[in-house]
Amino acid sequence: MNSFSYLTDQQLRYVWLILLWTQCETAPVSDILVVSVQPPDLVRPGLSATLPCWLNPPQNAEDLEVRWYRDNYDTPVLLYKAKAFDDTQQDASYAGRVLFGLKDATSGGLKTGDVSLKLVNTTIQDAGQYTCYVTSLQGYDSSPVTLVVTETGRSSVLSAVRTEDNMVNVSCESEGWYPQPVLRWSDQHKELNHKSLLFNKDSSGLVSVHSWLLVPSSSKVSCSVVLPNKDTREATLLLDFPPQPAGTAGWVAFAIVLVAALALAALVMYYKKKVKTFKPSRDERDAAGEPLLPKALANNNYVNVKLEDTDTPFLKIRNNKLRDTTYENVPEGPRVTCLTAVKGSPGFTSGQHYWEVSLRVRNDIHAKQSWWLGVTAAREIPNDYNFTPNTSNGFWFLSSSPDRADSFQVSTEPKVFFAFTERPSKVGVYLDYDKGEISFYNVEEESLIGSLAATFTGEVFPLFNPGRDDISSMEILHREEQNQSSNDAGSPEKTSDGTGQNQSSNNAEPPEKTSDGTGQNQCSENVGCGGETAEAFWTAIASYLPAIKTRRVLPSEEHDNMYQQLRYVWLILLWTQCETAPVSDILVVSVQPPELVRPGLSATLPCWLNPPQNAEDLEVRWYRDNYDTPVLLYKAKAFDDTQQDASYAGRVSFGLKDATSGGLKTGDVSLKLVNTTIQDAGQYTCYVTSLQGYDSSPVTLEVTETGRSSVLSAVRTEDNMVNVSCESEGWYPQPVLRWSNQYEELNPKSLLFNKDSSGLVSVHSWLLVPSSSKVSCSVVLPNKDTKEATLLLDFPPQPVGTAGWVAFAIVLVAALALAALGVMYYKKKVEKSKQSRDERDGKIVYI
Repeated sequence: MNSFSYLTDQQLRYVWLILLWTQCETAPVSDILVVSVQPPDLVRPGLSATLPCWLNPPQNAEDLEVRWYRDNYDTPVLLYKAKAFDDTQQDASYAGRVLFGLKDATSGGLKTGDVSLKLVNTTIQDAGQYTCYVTSLQGYDSSPVTLVVTETGRSSVLSAVRTEDNMVNVSCESEGWYPQPVLRWSDQHKELNHKSLLFNKDSSGLVSVHSWLLVPSSSKVSCSVVLPNKDTREATLLLDFPPQPAGTAGWVAFAIVLVAALALAALVMYYKKKVKTFKPSRDERDAAGEPLLPKALANNNYVNVKLEDTDTPFLKIRNNKLRDTTYENVPEGPRVTCLTAVKGSPGFTSGQHYWEVSLRVRNDIHAKQSWWLGVTAAREIPNDYNFTPNTSNGFWFLSSSPDRADSFQVSTEPKVFFAFTERPSKVGVYLDYDKGEISFYNVEEESLIGSLAATFTGEVFPLFNPGRDDISSMEILHREEQNQSSNDAGSPEKTSDGTGQNQSSNNAEPPEKTSDGTGQNQCSENVGCGGETAEAFWTAIASYLPAIKTRRVLPSEEHDNMYQQLRYVWLILLWTQCETAPVSDILVVSVQPPELVRPGLSATLPCWLNPPQNAEDLEVRWYRDNYDTPVLLYKAKAFDDTQQDASYAGRVSFGLKDATSGGLKTGDVSLKLVNTTIQDAGQYTCYVTSLQGYDSSPVTLEVTETGRSSVLSAVRTEDNMVNVSCESEGWYPQPVLRWSNQYEELNPKSLLFNKDSSGLVSVHSWLLVPSSSKVSCSVVLPNKDTKEATLLLDFPPQPVGTAGWVAFAIVLVAALALAALGVMYYKKKVEKSKQSRDERDGKIVYI
């Protein structure tokens, strides 16, 4: 019998209310079970996302029920209960894609109350709100968390179509965005109102956007497509198409010719204004930390160029010096020509090569005012005064400018100028044949004058020209060959001071690892292993100090005996030190490449001891090119900045190679560098020393900066072509610029790179395309960061040079036709008048 059968409905109602009140009183959810969440990071489609959720304070959640759901509680994204996953009612779109994740690297998972949701292979449809719901026998709690999925679309495609009323219809289109982006039009002064703005979604949920507006035929207009998280694609178009009045063909032809000439002049002025050179002051270079061309690269690729034998009467060549002559048959005028040019040898078909030329051979004479330096593909220098050498006929060189006293110029068409403040006394020429680039450096100032990109085919030769009417000579500088032989069996060489003592350079490098990679210290008579036992060597020579101080000449036998004794002592010390320091068995340094870093951010260069050991009592040295001016030096349990490279002062410390690292106590000696600059890029050495030995390993820091969106310009030429230029700035390292249409890559007419004072690179290029074309300009970094701009042109060709004649011919034909009609009319009238007179005369006769 039911124990509640004797109760009335009213009594049952009161019992139910009491039970509910009791349950609420005995399960104060907020006091027993509190769920905490935090917003997850933005995620792109195809990647994994973790939605953090945990119990606060921490408690074991293995015996609890955890439910993640979206709109419908009964069809969960993930359900965990009775210590197992339950997928019987799971939302089918999440099958196989969800599991528990960790809210951070230190989380202990379910045992510490971390019930975060990990979602793999994220899609656009996964974006939105999720609820983290946790239930125990005592109560429950829940909190919502929102997942933001974002996708940055493709580069915008700009189209330009001329209308009948002398306006240009410019459209902007981009696809592959999520969520829906914002599109803005602007010119140099303000935002512009569009005529149309359309959005569309594809089957995957990605959004495309299309907009257009009308602008004058000479305009600069930009289209920006922006996401809420500030990811942006921007394209800029510079139009220069003058309005064309309809119905006046002759004037149209005249206007086209005039505007094309003006546009060409504007283009030349544009190049002159835009192409600048970087020449920092010495203070700026010292702050930057290193020259633009590493000395090691220049030294390793130095070539002693020899001048080609030539019997030209216009040059005087002696040894490595040359200048022009006062030959009486030299053509009049100041223009420098190929008559005074000469090739050098050897020629080059690949690789990197560097040579230097002095433009001031005497201090009492100013630096040369007139000269050429570069390379040429010509087998023979044309002996023609009227020949104009340039990049199109195989001459790539830098020269003094006859047009501007404060500028150099390169052999491009149109001319490109590089301004300077002081004429260089010594110029370095660096040829990178494989990369297609020749650079010119002011050697004494350690600065880049400018670079010229080219496509080399076949052999190229050094090119020199001492110019015209310049009292200063030009000298090709040679360096002595460096012999790297070691004196394995001989005695130590005496130094220039005659003491025989080994004089170490400030730039002396520590012993390198052997080729087998073991790190074992390899010793010879001329390489020291270091260590305290070396004191014995100096003790051994102490007995000879009185003779040295008094400059007393030792007898020959005693001198030889001293030399032999010192030699044996030195060999024994070296052998002892090498035997007692098997570095690879005691101290092994491991490194890994750091992540790419952008200027202004922090970078960590991972380095640690393997197997782990406490490094607090060791000496740790991080350095770059110079061992004796370290980036960071730690010894005797403290940092030592007495010899630190000044450019790193206040910016370096020990870092952690990962989140689980224990720092120095576990052998982690990673270098942390804050406020990174372009000049910080390059190789570093992590060098660790103990009483038993040492080891080192190199690690390379890559600094990268993606430049600004490319600016496209379109200028019409006289021959129905369009000069399209592409310019972008703010890149590091030097990017690659590519032109293409729908079918293939295109070859540019010009490609120029320039560096600003901070080391960032700008690039400028142009080519000629038909007036109805689709052309794309892509600027790409080695890490694949890309800025691309696409331009669609649709301007029907205008006949230039014939329209005026056509109009003239039409007018002439019309005039001739009218004249013929007039003559016929007059002749007919005359005949009719004569006939009337004859008839009148006849009537008089017969009457």
